[in-house]
Amino acid sequence: MIDLSTINLLSLPSLPLEQCRQLPDYSGIYFVLSVSDDILYIGCSINLQERWIVHHRYQQFQEIGNVRISWLQVIDASQLNVLEQELISYFNPLLNKRRILKDGKTSQHKWNDANQESIKKAQLAYNKKRPIWSFRPAPVILEWLEQGRLKDKNGNLESNGMLLNRQLKKLMELESKLYQ
Repeated sequence: MIDLSTINLLSLPSLPLEQCRQLPDYSGIYFVLSVSDDILYIGCSINLQERWIVHHRYQQFQEIGNVRISWLQVIDASQLNVLEQELISYFNPLLNKRRILKDGKTSQHKWNDANQESIKKAQLAYNKKRPIWSFRPAPVILEWLEQGRLKDKNGNLESNGMLLNRQLKKLMELESKLYQ
């Protein structure tokens, strides 16, 4: 078996993804590399060229952009699967961790597609309970907010989050009255 630490991916032959039809027609292990030479995916085939004509992740790699395919010829095709699994374990490529179904989606994507209404309802409920603020109010607005800050039973000032939520509710009520 091959000593995996001796494999220099940068010295292997490679082609841009768009030229996959020019891959050799022999058995081997292929590596999909990013523009920064990170290994995105490892696979094997008894015919590299035929495999890439119908690869289930081709579209995904196109969307990533600027990827290339490197390959390592394997003479004994009976060793392909074992070698592929060893290389995946050794290099731990990002996209070998998620199983893609025949239609190009992960099982998580399929579940999300089938449950969009439930996801929307859950997101709305979450957002109502925990609004997210990603702005920095102008000093005038901060002064206005401070004037309306309340104290609790113990005399402590309410938190910024409580103050913002309370004032936002007031603004939303005023706005809804304008459009009625």
